[in-house]
Amino acid sequence: MLNKLSPFFAILISIPVLKEKPSRVDLFATIMAFIGAVFIIRPSGTNLQFMPALIGLYGGFGAGTAYVFVRRATGKGTSATMIVTCFSVFSCLLTLPFMIAGYVSMSPRQLLFMILAGLSAALGQFAITNAYKFAPAKSLSVFDYMQVVFATVWGLLFFKEVPEALSIVGYALIIGVAVLRWMKARKRE
Repeated sequence: MLNKLSPFFAILISIPVLKEKPSRVDLFATIMAFIGAVFIIRPSGTNLQFMPALIGLYGGFGAGTAYVFVRRATGKGTSATMIVTCFSVFSCLLTLPFMIAGYVSMSPRQLLFMILAGLSAALGQFAITNAYKFAPAKSLSVFDYMQVVFATVWGLLFFKEVPEALSIVGYALIIGVAVLRWMKARKRE
């Protein structure tokens, strides 16, 4: 849940690094999307422990910081291919010791799914890198919450997980603020 704070961190870090000033709409949309995520995930004392929460908070900070620096790098002419390649190599090197220590060979089916997941992640990374090339971090960060909605759709399709009523309220909030942001952006154009 706390890794969903990346939009907040992206807005905060974009102020000194990119000299972007969030508008009231930016702040409102991000807060509402976060509230929507809370409705979906519903953290409680039993599923929110200190160490996992700290790791999630750090993940949100790392993701928000990465978004801001992707925007900065693309603004200075660095290609999306270079950014995605560096990110992928760094991620692989960082996780390599853990993969070696806990190595278990995969079945052909698992290997196929791993390759498909990798291709999907690469396409998604190219998409988000290009998005930050063309739009400010404060404008894009609210759409980060859409991953919660997509996770639910995949859960419903593949695992038959039916969302609860409060989750549906959360989805409506997230999609609603995303549409609001889109409509406000169109008016400015």
